[in-house]
Amino acid sequence: SQNSVLILAVVQGLRDSPELLDSLSKEDFLRILKEPGDVPVLAMEAICQPHQMVYWEKSKGVLRRRKRLTAHVKRKGKLNAMEGPHERLIAQLFRAKIVIDPVTLGFINRLLPTEYSSDAMFVPVSTFMCHVPLVHKDLRV
Repeated sequence: SQNSVLILAVVQGLRDSPELLDSLSKEDFLRILKEPGDVPVLAMEAICQPHQMVYWEKSKGVLRRRKRLTAHVKRKGKLNAMEGPHERLIAQLFRAKIVIDPVTLGFINRLLPTEYSSDAMFVPVSTFMCHVPLVHKDLRV
């Protein structure tokens, strides 16, 4: 659409509609980024949303709730970004009190390392999920 006011309103509405964000194609997102004014900034803020990293682990027969609030982050990068499961999957497992599977736990451990490393800082962290798949690999963004 050529109507920038309408596009701005749609982008502002996307922020509060995770289901709509999940259906946004990369091509549509790239078109939004070409819009004038604040639209591209608001679009970036809308697609990358904070989510808590909470899950269940079983240790010595006891079910334990885990919430990742800290990690060892590389000093040079200061940001860990990778592909992984949708936050909705992790949240569903948590709400159902289902122990997280080893593959998903491996993703969490790679994203938010708990092991000491001499080239990393132990810092408080926030986790975000990008609702447009693979957009981080597109050089046009």
